[in-house]
Amino acid sequence: MIETAEFTLPGGMLAPSGERHRDGCLRPLTGADEDWLHSLAPSTRHAGVVTELLARCVVRIGPQSQHQRRPGSTPGPEPAR
Repeated sequence: MIETAEFTLPGGMLAPSGERHRDGCLRPLTGADEDWLHSLAPSTRHAGVVTELLARCVVRIGPQSQHQRRPGSTPGPEPAR
């Protein structure tokens, strides 16, 4: 079982239902996450890297698991080949 870390968002996240969710859970980086980081070009924007890492590692915000990306979101920078 992968250990996770709980966190609290100070302002929370507003769900479409109007509920505000403040608690979440984050998993550690995997080898695949580390490979992705290593493959990025040095010129990759830091904000994009942080956003993608959060998209990969946030397990849940509120009571529901976050198994899917939001519609219309992008997977982040592609690794260099």
